[in-house]
Amino acid sequence: MSEYKKCPCCGEQILAEAKKCKYCKEWLTEQPQKVASEAETATPHNEQTFIQPEINVVVDAEAPQQNKVKDVHFKAQEPGPLEKINPRKVLLDEFIIKDGILTVTTKKGTSLSAPINKVEVGYSETNVGKAYTFKYNGKKLTFAEMPEMLSDEEWAAIEEIVESFPNYGLSSYGAIQKAFYIAGGIVLLIIIAFRLVVRCSS
Repeated sequence: MSEYKKCPCCGEQILAEAKKCKYCKEWLTEQPQKVASEAETATPHNEQTFIQPEINVVVDAEAPQQNKVKDVHFKAQEPGPLEKINPRKVLLDEFIIKDGILTVTTKKGTSLSAPINKVEVGYSETNVGKAYTFKYNGKKLTFAEMPEMLSDEEWAAIEEIVESFPNYGLSSYGAIQKAFYIAGGIVLLIIIAFRLVVRCSS
């Protein structure tokens, strides 16, 4: 004779060895895992699998960087009585930067155009400001600051722009000039020290 038990879910009498209640359809033991068939796990024939392509970005380390110097155009006034004592070849006429290209023209009509990341710029000190020498492809151009030909703000802007060039530095003349100033200062200190020693010993 078969033995019966109550379903713990619905309370109906079911066979003692039953694994699933025939009334409420609840499993009385751990539900057997469903084995997935190959048809369920396989990718459908009409479904395309997208593979993300590998992208390699190559950066050319030698490629010139984008120029960050803004475009400017300064036009110098005609030289006054004091400026006329200087040769016109060192008097600035126009200072232009357009799309990373520098163009400098003097009052004598000489000019030089070059990319700002390739032109060499040297400076030296004068009694009224700085003198700049630009070199590119064997060509050289020099102009000196003349206060009356541009405003102080314009000269300051040119100085700031030129100092931002990658090939900016003290010119050979400026280096000699600086060494001369240092040597002169040392000689002056020696003379002062010698006079103090003589005064103290007398």
